Amino acid sequence: MERPSPRSLILDLLSTLQRGSMPVAALVEAGDLFGIPGGSVRVALARLLAAGRVARDSRGRYRVGPQALPVQRWVGGWRRLDAQTRSWDGSWHAVHLPT
Repeated sequence: MERPSPRSLILDLLSTLQRGSMPVAALVEAGDLFGIPGGSVRVALARLLAAGRVARDSRGRYRVGPQALPVQRWVGGWRRLDAQTRSWDGSWHAVHLPT
């Protein structure tokens, strides 16, 4: 399995939150599970914070920042894909078969 970058790990984890924030200790612990040193996680977190991709709720707690919200909303739409589909009624509108 390919090891994620500290940046992608942080954004992926924070994107799973519906509300609230995650403590930096949990992000560092998750990085440790993937063999990512805590210092690398903290540096990536500081850079993401400076870029607006993450935001700090309080001391040591982070959430998705304003620069990453459009992507999070787009990805979140895939989580609700079942609600956007309907059962097939058996009829066809058009079928294209290559020759």
